[in-house]
Amino acid sequence: MPEIRKSPISRLLLASALTSSIGSFLFGFDTAVIAGTTSSLREIFSLSESQIGFTVSSALIGALLGAAAVAKPCESFGRVRTLFVLAVLYLVSVIGCAWAWDINSLMIFRFIGGLAVGGSSVVSPMYITEITPPARRGLLVAISQLNIVAGILAALVSNYIIADTMGLAPQAGAWRWMFGAEALPSLLFLVSVLLIPESPRWLAHRGRHQEALTTLNRLGYENGEEELVRIRESFHGGMTSHESLLHVRFRKPLLLVFALAAFNQFDGINAILYYVTDIFRMAGFAESDAFKQSAVVGAVNLIFTVVGMILIDRIGRKLLLLVGSVTFILSHALAACVFITGSGGW
Repeated sequence: MPEIRKSPISRLLLASALTSSIGSFLFGFDTAVIAGTTSSLREIFSLSESQIGFTVSSALIGALLGAAAVAKPCESFGRVRTLFVLAVLYLVSVIGCAWAWDINSLMIFRFIGGLAVGGSSVVSPMYITEITPPARRGLLVAISQLNIVAGILAALVSNYIIADTMGLAPQAGAWRWMFGAEALPSLLFLVSVLLIPESPRWLAHRGRHQEALTTLNRLGYENGEEELVRIRESFHGGMTSHESLLHVRFRKPLLLVFALAAFNQFDGINAILYYVTDIFRMAGFAESDAFKQSAVVGAVNLIFTVVGMILIDRIGRKLLLLVGSVTFILSHALAACVFITGSGGW
């Protein structure tokens, strides 16, 4: 097998990949920012626990629909235009959540943000994959994934800073500033997307071959014509036209993929991120300490994501999955022990 030569990453390629990965950053930010607002929302809107749960999960409902619905516009209108629409949805959601006048309006704007989260979870890594040469693809796609946990950390840190600065008294309106803190990266995403080129793969698929070749050359491909040929040939490869993903030969890998994705959610990490500040508060931490410990959780999450990225090609995927699974079991068991024994934080 011929060795893949690693050419230098062009400025346009790096800028385009980083711009797309802002969508992943907003994905992470939107996921975690709600954690700092739940206690204020309970008090201001007199919410029951079930209402708080629905307020939190309204974004998840949007994310589910956004991820399912984004494929068609992405194919019809292109990756960049779709990213632009997602950026608009993020900004609308941020402004709406920050200025919400009642709980129903907050849930609607959370749902809109969820649409953007679901869409960007699909389109951002797709765009980076399609613009990046194979030799650099792993690195730049990893940046997109890393930006998700960076966004989680940024949300938890900003929650802590705002709570520590303004306090959580209802009249202070700190929860509005927590939601509003996402406006700056949302606006940056919106403006930056206007400056990046369309995916050469999408252009080629639409028959715009000269534009695709020009884009490949601008992105720094050493031989854009050869890459364009490979892209066009790939449209005729893979499954035959009459073959379904449900064919028996795909059954085992599909089941494994769905099982990994499902158990990655069932392990409870999302619930912890959504309620991390409440969890520390219930464990006996003071208000300010609960926010501080939430930020620590975000920092640990980022650090060990980087560790995993470093180790994944050295020790393999399976061992990392096993270590992660055991760690989840131990962490949940210890957390349960804290609440059962009433021992508080230690």
